Amino acid sequence: MTETADEVQEVETRLKELTGYVSQCSSRVTKGEVPDLNGLDRNVAEACASAEALGSEKARAIAPQMEKLIAELDKLAIAIKEQQDNLTEE
Repeated sequence: MTETADEVQEVETRLKELTGYVSQCSSRVTKGEVPDLNGLDRNVAEACASAEALGSEKARAIAPQMEKLIAELDKLAIAIKEQQDNLTEE
């Protein structure tokens, strides 16, 4: 693999791991649990910065994984909102 391919693979792997973690957090919230979200914003920001550092042409290769991360973050936000709504209704 070339250095460029290694860079892209490294960022994509990081995004996949982060996506998996966010998905687990959503599942925990849905079950009524409270996941550890400490540092999530920092990790997402760092992953985005790494993707941006690749440049637009190389970043196209990881666009599908970025979309998955965004979708999981949206699901987590919805799950947290629903949990909060349920708690305030009680």
